[in-house]
Amino acid sequence: MNPKIEKLDSYVLKTLDTLSEWKYPEIDIPKSDYNVFMGSGSGACIAELFTKKFGGIFLKAHDYKDFLQRGIEKSWKSINIVSASGGKDAVNMAKLCKDMGYDVNLITCNPNPPCKELVKKIFLFPSFSDPPTYNVSTYFSMIHWLFNEDIQEIKIFLSQIKKINLRKYKYIFFVSDDKFASIAQMGYRKIGESLQGLGANGEGSSQAAHGVILQPNKNRLVIRLNCDFPVSGNVTDIKINSYLGLLSAVYYIIGQNQKDSDIKNTLDQYAKTVKHNNWQLSERQ
Repeated sequence: MNPKIEKLDSYVLKTLDTLSEWKYPEIDIPKSDYNVFMGSGSGACIAELFTKKFGGIFLKAHDYKDFLQRGIEKSWKSINIVSASGGKDAVNMAKLCKDMGYDVNLITCNPNPPCKELVKKIFLFPSFSDPPTYNVSTYFSMIHWLFNEDIQEIKIFLSQIKKINLRKYKYIFFVSDDKFASIAQMGYRKIGESLQGLGANGEGSSQAAHGVILQPNKNRLVIRLNCDFPVSGNVTDIKINSYLGLLSAVYYIIGQNQKDSDIKNTLDQYAKTVKHNNWQLSERQ
């Protein structure tokens, strides 16, 4: 393993120790049902969280283009791209908006984003230079700004978590209170990014009730996030009424299960994905 790359749980602790020291941007987005927030991967989950503060809708990498091109409504109060890097899919998102005559804002942690010439405003959040795919400090800083949750309470909560051997299982399912569905989705994506040989998925409890985990499975672990979803088999609970707290706990547990080979796999596959998708990256990434 590259000695410069710490495991995920270390980044969680380092970020929590720093969040209150950082300076955050002033964001002049109006509160309106006519705001648009869009992102890709976990950025789409954070885009959803921005709608909880400012109102509006959120779009993902697979549907933003169709929505904007076929939409009847053209008088949006704001259009915003949430992207830690300001590259990758954000470049195409910004280009489409500009071609359609829309002004677009970028919510990012990159002071030199590849799409900077395509956007009207950049709201720059503080972060470390996280390793590829980690996005711990990046999205943690946005969640902290959005909800201003008690960091000390979260740190105490993490100190009381017992290590869970995720590798005892073949499949991890996160089910959450509907309020925290975006955290469940970020959890399963982080499993796929970080741990070799494990399948994962995640939903809010209302969605999960529709047949997703009805069958018993001795090789599955269900991780319930602040909910009492009825399920048989292997179950563990993470209960803290906090977006940042739940995400910190999930990433912390995943990091405790990372191996050196996992990190190497992540870096190797990420390089292939960047090349395949022709993503634009800056030096920060």
